[in-house]
This record gives sequence, structure tokens and C-alpha cells, in this order.
Amino acid sequence: MLDGRSIESLSIVEIGRPWVKFVHRQTRCIASRYHGSTYMDCVEPLRQARSALNDPKLDLIICHAPVLSPWNHRWWLRSIGSRRFVRGYMPLTSMLAPQLLRIKQRVPIAIVDMEDTPFLRKDDLFLLDACKRWFKRELPIDSWRVFMRTDHDAMPTRRYRMVRKHGQRIEKFRPMSLGPSISSPGLFPTQPIAKTADLFFAGQIEGSSTVRVNGLKQLEKLRNEGFQIDIPMERLPQREFYWRAAAAHLVWSPEGYGWDCFRHYEAPLCWSVPLINQPSIQRHAPLLDRTHAIYYDIEGDGLCVAVREALKQRQHLSKIAADAHAHVTANHTLEAIVHYIIKESMTL
Repeated sequence: MLDGRSIESLSIVEIGRPWVKFVHRQTRCIASRYHGSTYMDCVEPLRQARSALNDPKLDLIICHAPVLSPWNHRWWLRSIGSRRFVRGYMPLTSMLAPQLLRIKQRVPIAIVDMEDTPFLRKDDLFLLDACKRWFKRELPIDSWRVFMRTDHDAMPTRRYRMVRKHGQRIEKFRPMSLGPSISSPGLFPTQPIAKTADLFFAGQIEGSSTVRVNGLKQLEKLRNEGFQIDIPMERLPQREFYWRAAAAHLVWSPEGYGWDCFRHYEAPLCWSVPLINQPSIQRHAPLLDRTHAIYYDIEGDGLCVAVREALKQRQHLSKIAADAHAHVTANHTLEAIVHYIIKESMTL
């Protein structure tokens, strides 16, 4: 409850994409309409934005941080070069609507930043100044680093950090998790299944993080030692991916372009234990080491050491998996993440 009101009773406008609307169905979503998808049924065009923002019953604005500003040439090249553009789709509403927040709003504004980048773009600083809370998935352990090479030429100095305006900006940041894929509901097993593998991994290696490239070599070493390592060579359908993850004691979940990833939360929902390299970001309701996950050091044979130690107590891994399942269900589903954002943004 917020000041005696339930979350369900709040009037919310979402800008950029229908994400909150999947949970809070009465949300008005100002976003571009993608032809041939459910976007058509749940978003409103830019011409509706002003009336939505001026609604006297409005309680909260939730805006998705733009990937690029609408006057950046890279945005135009990316949009024109896409297959969707050929089909007549141009996401102008999603890109232009956030600019309306340059006008002072009477209700709190929450920014949702799910990008891989551990910094802010200079073009988005006006949103930081306008918002009450900025929820960032890849929030550096030292929050000041979000300003590197954007509002500061390099690492923010002590002089920069002592400026009151900058300190007030820092206080707005909150970590958030990516959670499981939004397309995953109904695909996870409802209870643990028999384990047929020690460790499972399916994901991109080449062109991704060095953590993955180096870790794969250690997995090959473990396989040569006799451990059952399940690494499919082909891309798996989503349902099969989850069931093969469920059949393994451990699911390797190394960072990709960002540290946080879907696999961190999907593995527990499959009743398996995620095996993750040590975190490099701030986390909301974190998966705790040896309580909800197994963490390993990337240096040396850290991955091998962690796997060998974990698999010595397979029964205990079942306990960790069950606790992780409960933790993710309570804190990292889409509904839980949306409620966290709303509560943090609506409280004093």
C-alpha cells in the first residue's frame, strides 16, 4: 500500500515500450506500434502523450531510457537499416516521447534503464535531472562511474563528486535486475526433475565476453576429468533450453555484454543452481553465494575449483536450488520488479 492505496489503483503512464503494462494492465503506454505484434493492442501514439501526461488522476510516469537520442545519426541509420523499416515500422513515438519530460511534471518520474552499458549517455542527463529515481540494471559498484566520459571527461574527480548537484543526482540511482525473459511464463517446470548432467550451458561465446571464452576452456577441462557437461552446439528452442537447464545440477551463467543476464534468474526457476562469475555491479535483492547461487573467481582455474567443490555435495545443491527458486519468485519476476520500481518511486 502507498499512502493507503494499492499499486493496482494507481494511474501510470509508461513511455518507450509496453513493459509495466504487462503487469499493471490499466497503464497507458506511449510507444511506437510494431506491426504484426501485440504492440498494436497495448500502446498509444505520440498524439495521445500530452493528454496522458496532463491527466489530473495521474500518479506516476515510468520512462524507459532511450538507447540513442532522436537527433543522433546512428539512431536513424539503425532504424532505416532494419527489416522492420522495410515493413513500414519507424519507432518515432518511443524515441520522441521521452523528450516531453523536459517539461516539468507534477508527478514522480521513474527511469528504467535495462541497457548493458555501465554509464549514462550525455543526451539522457535531462532525464536524470527530471526523475525521482533512476533504476539501472548495470549500476557500477561505485555509482559515480556512470558519469565517466559523459558528464565528466574521465573518472569523476573528488572536486566533481563534491558538487551538490552531482551528489543529488547520485542519490537517485537504484539497482534493478533484468529478471527472466518476458517471453518465458509457463515454460518452466513446476517442480524439480531428475538430474542427468552436472553442468549445462547454452549461449553465445564468440563475439561475447572474454569471461565466456576463457570459461569454456575450463569446462572442456572438467569434461575431460569425467564431469557430465551439457553444451549443445545448436540453438535450442526456449522450452528445451529450460528443460535441459532443469536436468543439470549447475547452470553456467557467465556475464555477456553486461554482468546481469536472464540466465541468472531462469536457472533457479528451472530448480537448478546458477554458476556465476563474481559480481561487478550493485544488485537489488541479490542472489547470495552458496545460498541462491555459486560464484567463482575468473582468475586461474576459479571456475573449475568452484564446480568441483559444489558437486561434492549434490544433495546440498538441491537445497540451494529450492531456496533460489523461492527467492527469484519473490523478488525477480516481472511483477516483483515492477512493484519494486513503483514502491521506490512513490515513497518519500
